[in-house]
Amino acid sequence: MKALLSQALIDKLRKDGARAEVWDSKLANFFLQVRPSGAATFYIRYLPTGEVGASKRQSFRVGAAAVLSVGQRRAMAQGLLARVALGHNPMEEKRQSRACPSLAEVVEEHYLPHIKQTKKSWDTDETMLRCHILPVLGRKSLSSVTTRDIESLMQSMRDGRPTGLADGRAKGATRTRGEGYAPATCNRVCIVLRYLFNLALDKWKLPGIKSNPASKVEMFSVNNVRQVFLSPTQIAHLVEAGQPKPGQQNELTLKIVMFLVLTGVRKANALKARWCEIDEERAMWNIPVTKSGKPQHLQLSQEVLSLLQGLPSRGSSEYLFPNPKTGRPFVSVYYSWNTLRRSAGLGHVRMHDLRHTFASLLVNGGASLFMVQKALGHSSPTMTQRYAHLADHTQRMAIQNATSQLSGLIPQLTQG
Repeated sequence: MKALLSQALIDKLRKDGARAEVWDSKLANFFLQVRPSGAATFYIRYLPTGEVGASKRQSFRVGAAAVLSVGQRRAMAQGLLARVALGHNPMEEKRQSRACPSLAEVVEEHYLPHIKQTKKSWDTDETMLRCHILPVLGRKSLSSVTTRDIESLMQSMRDGRPTGLADGRAKGATRTRGEGYAPATCNRVCIVLRYLFNLALDKWKLPGIKSNPASKVEMFSVNNVRQVFLSPTQIAHLVEAGQPKPGQQNELTLKIVMFLVLTGVRKANALKARWCEIDEERAMWNIPVTKSGKPQHLQLSQEVLSLLQGLPSRGSSEYLFPNPKTGRPFVSVYYSWNTLRRSAGLGHVRMHDLRHTFASLLVNGGASLFMVQKALGHSSPTMTQRYAHLADHTQRMAIQNATSQLSGLIPQLTQG
């Protein structure tokens, strides 16, 4: 039977209560099946590329009539038939998609074991995956993740919108607060997924994946020149805002923040710091591995030693700042840090700016750029050059203080 498929026709066939198959008079190879139960489903029929004969023709389900309109299903069918004309096989693609593992499975079974062996900053990738990517895309098969999915997640993070499913009810979905994440943080989503998909395609050769959706994502522009140095007054505001309620995480967060200000280390090193690395007698912290892949021996001030004396983990944990719930290092302290900085009126300050603040304190205290480089663990002096303008000011003040002792002699030289 051939007729123009419409909702009225579907209603009539359902009322008849008989099995029926009707081919659309408007779009070739598009048809409707109605069962005695009243269930109505749209299909296309096509001959895969390279096959010959009617027996090789395949039927592919477009969808149920109860969900979308006839016009919408016809448009979907037209798109599928166009792909067939270009050499695609919808049935084979569906089979491969079902065989393709989910993003969460690939992360747990392939990606994390791989990066823990090959990447120094693997914990940064793990945090990004668990806090932002997996709550949104984890259940999708790897082959069904699209460029639009990735761009949507990045934009949601940038805008400060919930980074869960569209209806906001995703279990474990992570919400951003305030003004959203920095462009560089959002770009990290794309960087992690681009690397993961490249491995899936070239190294692991997982089924059902034909391209890397992250390769077409347009990343946000980043201004790496941005530098923020906290003044002693602003640091005092942080301390005041973080006055703790016993047992709450903000108490530990404030200690972590002050530890970062007083040592200048990267957040990852602080969160993973162990008591066995601290030599209090020599006032030294022996950091096993830094971002450069090398160890660092950091001198500790009396203020740091005093802070360590009051840590609740002393004598009860191998870590300086363990998560009270797990006993392990924190995966992320973003939310407690965000609460603290906003309470102090410093919502624009990033945790990495505490490292810049330490450097500025060193320079303003008279330290040379070489000393700053060593204290920050920079492998190259190039990174330390960003503080050169502070060093110029310190040098100018030192010269002024030194020469001011002779200021009384200048008038004698100018008298004619």
